[in-house]
Amino acid sequence: MISYRPINDDFVMKETIKNLIYVARRFKLATTLNLAGLVVAFATFYLLMTQVIYQNSFNHGIEDYKHLYRMESDNVYNEWDFSNLVCRPFADALQRLPEVESYSLTYNPGYESYTKFRFLKGDQEVPDTLTYSMFPCNNTATSTLTSKKLNGSIEWTDGDQDGIIIPASIAMEYFGTLEVAGKEMLAYYPDGNYPFTVRGVYEDFPQNSELSNGIFFNMLSRDSLELEAGYQCIVKFKTIPDDMAAFTRKLKQAIIDHLTEGLKAEGMESQLTTRIEEVKMTNIKFTPLKDSYFEHSSFTPSDRGYRGWVHLLQLTSLLVLIIAAINFLNFTLAESPMRIRSLNTRLVHGASRRALWLSIIGEGVITSLVACCLALIVCRLLQFIPFVNKLTLGSLALEDHWLLVLAMLVLAVIVGIVASAYPGRFATSIPPAIALRSSFGLTPQGKRLRKLLIGMQLCISMLMIIYIGMLYRQSQFIFNSDYGYDSRQIIMAELPLPSTYDYRADNDSLYHDIIQLPGVEDVAFSEAQLGQTDGHSTVWTSQQEETFKYSLMHVSRNYLSTMGIKIADGHDFTPEDTLAVIINEAVRNRWHWLDLGTRISTGTSYLEPDSTPVVGVIENIRYGTIRINNSQPFSFVFKEGYDLLGNMNVRVSPQADRQAVKRQINDLLTKKYGPQAKPAEFFNDLLIHTYDNEFRYVNQMVIICFICLIITLIGVFCLTLFETEYRRKEIGIRKISGATSREIIWLLCKQYIKHILIAFVIAAPLAILFGLFTLNYFKQHAPIDWWLFPVALLLVSGITLGTVMLQSLRAARENPVNSIRTE
Repeated sequence: MISYRPINDDFVMKETIKNLIYVARRFKLATTLNLAGLVVAFATFYLLMTQVIYQNSFNHGIEDYKHLYRMESDNVYNEWDFSNLVCRPFADALQRLPEVESYSLTYNPGYESYTKFRFLKGDQEVPDTLTYSMFPCNNTATSTLTSKKLNGSIEWTDGDQDGIIIPASIAMEYFGTLEVAGKEMLAYYPDGNYPFTVRGVYEDFPQNSELSNGIFFNMLSRDSLELEAGYQCIVKFKTIPDDMAAFTRKLKQAIIDHLTEGLKAEGMESQLTTRIEEVKMTNIKFTPLKDSYFEHSSFTPSDRGYRGWVHLLQLTSLLVLIIAAINFLNFTLAESPMRIRSLNTRLVHGASRRALWLSIIGEGVITSLVACCLALIVCRLLQFIPFVNKLTLGSLALEDHWLLVLAMLVLAVIVGIVASAYPGRFATSIPPAIALRSSFGLTPQGKRLRKLLIGMQLCISMLMIIYIGMLYRQSQFIFNSDYGYDSRQIIMAELPLPSTYDYRADNDSLYHDIIQLPGVEDVAFSEAQLGQTDGHSTVWTSQQEETFKYSLMHVSRNYLSTMGIKIADGHDFTPEDTLAVIINEAVRNRWHWLDLGTRISTGTSYLEPDSTPVVGVIENIRYGTIRINNSQPFSFVFKEGYDLLGNMNVRVSPQADRQAVKRQINDLLTKKYGPQAKPAEFFNDLLIHTYDNEFRYVNQMVIICFICLIITLIGVFCLTLFETEYRRKEIGIRKISGATSREIIWLLCKQYIKHILIAFVIAAPLAILFGLFTLNYFKQHAPIDWWLFPVALLLVSGITLGTVMLQSLRAARENPVNSIRTE
């Protein structure tokens, strides 16, 4: 009987290193593939977890973010319960409430070009690339969001509202220093330049937030009593109300008091009743800034994520690591029978079983840690590849995620222990007298464990393939489904805002230039881009003793014919129309009395007199993205002389050279607008930007699926390599007994067929659950096609069985005399 000796640390370490070298030399290819699988898995885990961290910490880098809330109202967008836009009196009334410390109010007209200003630097006569966003705001807009004043003052007072407040990045780019208070920035206008005096400098807002690093200037008394919902308001609370509903009721009363005092002071008492009524009808809520990134009941133009998708990213990152860990465990388990003699020889020479077992665990831990460190080096290099940066959000730098790096090193240790503990116990448990004169395969328990692990790998791989297929079908649905208009023939471009803030003259000139291009069928202008936005302007109206709202878009007279939108009833806009509206079927179905000839309001207030006749009806079209319900009431409005049609829509002939037409249009835009020109793009190309987050997620999942398949393939290869290794004697005897190569291949393949079928039965319903969980975030989505399931089954089966057959064929063709003599 062999007695246990005290464990010597030096001995364990020496045995660990010695065994590592021995295994690496004997199983070169399998060791390399196993290490490669671990490296890829750890690198994938790191990249995915940086995305999870980015999204879960969105807005969390803002100072006092837990006390900041976004005010929202329900009187702007019909497709959403609420939006991030409110009226200025709603915000100004906040200062009457003791719970509020301060608030940040900025004007948002809804046009990006409205906020873009070009600046001259030094002796420039025409600006090159110095274009900055400028935001009209209240006195405490900047100081509410940050206290990090770098120079001068970062707020105004009622008695001193001059100057602009700029971020550190603009100060450094324009002046080359932060000490800029009192200096001037020269804004460029075609009809004359305008100097702005810098009042102060604030530290840039975090990149991972919805706050924009722009130039703030005081809006003074603009719209101080108007109920125009064109402002964004972020509130900083001294104490967060326990009952937000009660606080909202207090705020409404404060708004009414604010309007009453203001209108009386201005001699406008006659408007008081109607405005108070509108305040009472408007719902208000407050969304914590820390949670706003995942808020989907409210419209906001800033980045948004899906909390469920983040959870899936977390789960997927773990699945990749689990697959690699299973590979590692299978590798260690499969090599154990071939190491028993070597280990027991050491045991006879005086080593303790516990020391040998710990040395095997040490091998696993060292291998896993080496793989983790190599993966971190790979991630360090990947951050310099543009494709990877396009595929990910936020920083990939290791120094920005040191906690994640530490967590990965701990995980590497755990993976190493888990992958080697049981195989090490098995390999060191055989008595030396038996081990030195016999050959071994795995115990029945070991074989069952290995089969279970193989099944898990195959199940995860098929689950990922089916899930990716669903996401791919959804991406195709975005491009190829019926929009209700000729989306494939349309080129769109957002036009720069003219210095006159009136697009009419520019649009007329642009129309005559572009309509002459070969291949162009028509040119129309619109207030927004159809199918590319989550929200359109909303109008409130009150008729037939009913108050309701619907979305609308102002367009030029020829817009519907240019877009290929068919009139279902009535007629298109005609030259005789000076003010007319065309509604969709949802409007007529919702309010049956509203039909051709009815006059309705198309203004911004439900109290505006009915003035616009309905001249036509269209079928329901996809006027917004598939994130919203496109079956809501919607209408197109034509108004003679409307001056805010800032989007161009060009219909291209089907026979034309599409890319050549686009180049010519962009050349005209560049010639006309210079650096301010935004590139014209085909409708489908714009969809790529519109669904940027969704396509990024799909691409990430596709790559992960590919990685899962590769790691599974490595695992199957290693397992079949080891299985054929310790079944060489059996195969040799079968060959001598007359078995053919085909029969031997079938002998080794049939067990995998059973594993594949069982894995498929488990993976298919799980994939459906994952798919529905993801697709339900879209109001419209592609069906789950039946053919995805046999495709996944065939793909995994082909890869797995192909690998097994190649290994089996090599073993079957070997001279049986050699294998029997060796054994």
